[in-house]
Amino acid sequence: MSLYFRFSILIFSIGLLVSSCFEWVEDIKVNIDFSGTYKTTINMSSSKVRLSSFLAMDSIKGRKVPSEQEIEKELNEFVVALNQHPAIQNAACEHNFDDYIFRFSFDFDHVDHIYPAISAALEKVLDTAFVEPSQLPSWLVNKYEIERKFPKITAKTLKKWQQHEDVEDLKNAKYTMIMRLPYSIKKTMPSNSRISKNQQSMLYTVSPYSVLFTPSLLSVQAGAR
Repeated sequence: MSLYFRFSILIFSIGLLVSSCFEWVEDIKVNIDFSGTYKTTINMSSSKVRLSSFLAMDSIKGRKVPSEQEIEKELNEFVVALNQHPAIQNAACEHNFDDYIFRFSFDFDHVDHIYPAISAALEKVLDTAFVEPSQLPSWLVNKYEIERKFPKITAKTLKKWQQHEDVEDLKNAKYTMIMRLPYSIKKTMPSNSRISKNQQSMLYTVSPYSVLFTPSLLSVQAGAR
């Protein structure tokens, strides 16, 4: 979960600070050799009026508010850093400051490289240590099954997140995971995830607020048997 909060620093530097009403979608297509394409979209259009007003300010709660130009510069630097990773190709970014919608995509050599590559790129852009490898999501894959597992979060860290002054606002946010696989999906986890009609993809939606109290909700699994 920490990766997602830190990733948000780059994508919308004032996002969780001034607007916790957002939709986050991760769309991961996995090929038979576990290479594939990663896409993510952050949509804050429902808060665009409020965000526009905040971007016109110098600071909020003692934190400097970046300009659109500064945000765009960091987004572009992030894409450059991703493309420098040996296991990543074709990284790209689309940003819409009229509706505050941001999209990233890249191709990867193996699912194992997705989150380490994102973390390494953020370290370059933010010029600071980001996430320890043990704190990143990990993958368990074989011919018939794929699973994304999230690391255990310490009780101290969870308590800090849960006591954040704006935590209640996260009830209005939504996270969606889409995973597209090269075989017919027969089973998925969590139990409330859904399989598409063609059985080639799974979809799972959860509230970020719920994740703060149960981080394992971000773990997903899909299998052909």
